Amino acid sequence: MAVEAILFTYLVTFPGALWVIETNYDYALLYGCTEQQDDGSCDVNAEFAHVISRRRHLSGPLLRRVDYIVRRRLCIDTTRFQFTNHSRT
Repeated sequence: MAVEAILFTYLVTFPGALWVIETNYDYALLYGCTEQQDDGSCDVNAEFAHVISRRRHLSGPLLRRVDYIVRRRLCIDTTRFQFTNHSRT
């Protein structure tokens, strides 16, 4: 299944394309690739995804939706994701 996306211009230098895969008022799912293979697909070691949220934690249903999109549509292993600690110190 092809992933429909909007090309996203980031304000900092980034060594590849960055796409907004899905967004709503609460979050945005971004996908990037820094190295493409000859067939146009992204090298599995050169792709990444970011989840940006207005809140510190995504709700259960929203987290499951993001996980589904990242695993099933983008084929990215979410066990390699790193969570950012947003707690106040």
